[in-house]
Amino acid sequence: MLVCLSMAVDRCVCHRVTFAALKEMAAQTGGGIDDLSEATGCSTSCGLCRPYVLLMLKTGRTSFRLLSAREARAILDEEASRRPGSGGA
Repeated sequence: MLVCLSMAVDRCVCHRVTFAALKEMAAQTGGGIDDLSEATGCSTSCGLCRPYVLLMLKTGRTSFRLLSAREARAILDEEASRRPGSGGA
């Protein structure tokens, strides 16, 4: 029997910080991913939350379905292309 579990992703598990808390922090400080990472540690341990934090900053949503590896890679690649010195936008 195959059981499909649907679970929302709504936090950095390593540092126990919700995306809602990160959104509030970003709104108050105007900070981006690097500022949030420095302040909370999010996306600095296993890194699995990074694409979700980037989506939260882009869309304002704080709960997500599980991303596929391809979707997560596309988000990370987009971020990398926007960084200074990357030749991106």
